Amino acid sequence: MRLQDVRAEKHLSQEQLARMAGLNVRTIQRIERGQSASLETRKSLAAA
Repeated sequence: MRLQDVRAEKHLSQEQLARMAGLNVRTIQRIERGQSASLETRKSLAAA
């Protein structure tokens, strides 16, 4: 499942998800555009 789909399913904005994961909004935007994410970023997203 794509990050954007999961985020929408949980009714979160990019800003909310970034804050919850401790990431930059631009990181969320890059991932949603299809760029790869580091293992640490994936872990942060999974924890959020």
